[in-house]
Amino acid sequence: MAHTYGMSVREYFIEKKHKYAEVKVIDGIKYAGNIFGIIIRAGEEVNIRKTISKGPYTPTDPDQTSLRVFCTEEIDPKYTTDIDCKHVGTLRVVHANNRSKKNNRLEVSFIFGDTELLVKAVNIRTNEEFYSYMDCL
Repeated sequence: MAHTYGMSVREYFIEKKHKYAEVKVIDGIKYAGNIFGIIIRAGEEVNIRKTISKGPYTPTDPDQTSLRVFCTEEIDPKYTTDIDCKHVGTLRVVHANNRSKKNNRLEVSFIFGDTELLVKAVNIRTNEEFYSYMDCL
C-alpha cells in the first residue's frame, strides 16, 4: 500500500496530546477534531477485495454522520488538515428516527479494489448499511 488511509475522527481532548487540534465542545465535553484515524498504513500489504473493519464509532451528531476519508504518504499522520493529506471522499450516514447519538454506533469497513475504495458503514443497532465508492487514483 503506497498510502496511509483513514478517516477524520474526534477524540476526547487531551491538552498535551492535541495542542494543534481543532477543539469543539459537544454536550459540554471537549473534543479534538480532524484527527487522522488510521485504517491502514503506507507500506502495509493489502490484497484486492480485502476488508478492514474498525469501530464501533459513536457519532457526535444526532441526525447524520459524515465519514470523511483521507490518504497521505505519511506512515503516522496526526491530523487530516496536514498539508500532505488528500480528501478521498465522504460517506454520509443518516441516523433514523432521530435516535440519540449513543444508540447509533457505527462499524466502518474499507474494502480495497484495484483503483477504488468501497467504504461501508453499518449502524450496529439497526443493521442499516451505507456505502460509497471512492476513486484512489
